[in-house]
Amino acid sequence: MTTATVLVILMTIPGLALFYGGLVRSKNMLSVLMQVFVVTAMIYVLWVIYGYSVAFSAGNPFMGSLDKIFLKGITPDSVAATFSKGVVIPELTFVSFQATFAAITCALIVGAFAERIKFSAVLLFVAIWFTFSYLPIAHMVWYWDGPDGITDAASLEKVTAAGGWLWAKGALDFAGGTVVHINAGIAGLVGAFVVGKRVGYGKESLTPHRQTRPASRPITTAPIGPTKPQAGVMATRPATAPEAAPSIDALPLDSASPPIQDRVAAAVATSVLMKASAAVPLTSRLDPALKPNQPTHSSDAPTMVK
Repeated sequence: MTTATVLVILMTIPGLALFYGGLVRSKNMLSVLMQVFVVTAMIYVLWVIYGYSVAFSAGNPFMGSLDKIFLKGITPDSVAATFSKGVVIPELTFVSFQATFAAITCALIVGAFAERIKFSAVLLFVAIWFTFSYLPIAHMVWYWDGPDGITDAASLEKVTAAGGWLWAKGALDFAGGTVVHINAGIAGLVGAFVVGKRVGYGKESLTPHRQTRPASRPITTAPIGPTKPQAGVMATRPATAPEAAPSIDALPLDSASPPIQDRVAAAVATSVLMKASAAVPLTSRLDPALKPNQPTHSSDAPTMVK
C-alpha cells in the first residue's frame, strides 16, 4: 500500500504535470506545471483538515461527518478495514493513499481549461469542487464499515445501511472509474464549455510544447509524462483491494526465471524507450547526412532531362 501511494504521488507530480505541460504552448508550460503542483499541495492540506473525515466517517448515505476533522482520533495503531475479515491495514497509510486519489482527481481537471483561466480561479474552483463534488462521491462509492462486523443477516443489513449510497446499491470501484475518472471528466467537460475556446483558436498556431522541441534532443521529459501515469494506474488496482493481490511467494514462478523485480524493471524500461523513440520523427533518427526522399546510391538517382 505504501509503494502504491508513492507511485500515485509520482503519477501526479511530476507525471501529470509534465504530461499536461507537453500539451500546451511553450509560453504556458510553467503555468500548467505550477497549477498541477499547487492544486496537489492544496488538496493534501484540505484532505487532512476535513476531507478524510467527510469522505470516510459515518454520517449519512451521501456525506460523512466531521468526527475525524484534522485526523482526530487516528493514531499509529489505528487500522482500516479491507474487504476480508481479519485483514486490516494502518489507517494512516489508508489516509495517505486516499489523499493521492483526491489530489490527482482535482489535478486532472486542470487540463480541460489549460491556458484559459487565471491561477487564482483554478484554486478557488478546485477547492469548491473538492468539497461539494469529490467528497460526496467518494463517500457514496467507497465508504463502509468493513466486513468484521458482519455475523448474520441482521448485522449485514446494518452495515449496508451505514455505507455510502452507491456502495449499498452494489457499486465496486477498485481503480477510481467512478470517483476519479467520471467525476473529473464531467467537471472538466463542463469547465471547458463555461470557459470557452482559446483566444486565437482557428486563427493562429497552437502547436503543443512537446512537438516544438529540437529534433537534436530526442530523449527529453516528453516520455516521462505519459509513462508515470501508466505506472501509477497499475498501482491503484492491488492497493484498493490488497488482500486480492497474490503475494510474490504464491506466484508459480520457475526457479530459473529472473526475479519479479527484474521483470518489472525491464517492462518499465521498455515502455520508456518505446515512447522516447515514438516521440522523435523517423527522419531525425536516420543518418544526419541523409534528407527525406534522398536516394542512398547515385545509381538510383533519376536522370533529369531539361
